[in-house]
Amino acid sequence: MEETVKGPETRWDALQEIIDTSECREAIAHAWPLYFHAIFHGDQDNRLVTSYPELEGKLKVGASTIKTWKQRLIEKRVATSTQGNHGWTLKLLAPYDTPLTCLKTDYTEIVLRSDDSTKKLMKKMFSSDSLSLLPLIAELAHKVETLERKKAA
Repeated sequence: MEETVKGPETRWDALQEIIDTSECREAIAHAWPLYFHAIFHGDQDNRLVTSYPELEGKLKVGASTIKTWKQRLIEKRVATSTQGNHGWTLKLLAPYDTPLTCLKTDYTEIVLRSDDSTKKLMKKMFSSDSLSLLPLIAELAHKVETLERKKAA
């Protein structure tokens, strides 16, 4: 019997594992938009350095909503936060930081394995009861389509 050799874990593999775990889903709850933003814009040290005005523009919600999301992530030990002079830093904690720390290849990260695994992930996100995910999903889908067209050309 042949063993399937699994390639390096991608952000999508790690993110799917978090989404599939009910404990993780419940910890993040309605703070998914801030969590996703941290995943896609954080650095290799699991940190997102940002400010409320910056996030208001990017996530299209008010500062009070962002503060509520941030507080949720801190209370449920998904992240920690430190205040800076002109903003703040959100640091994701284990196991929620795995999409930032997992091994990945540039090609796999760009293409996002957009066939079956990404379709499953998108289907799970669309079945969520949080409409606040839709702008992030739409942006992500557009980026994937653009990258795939460039690769096919």
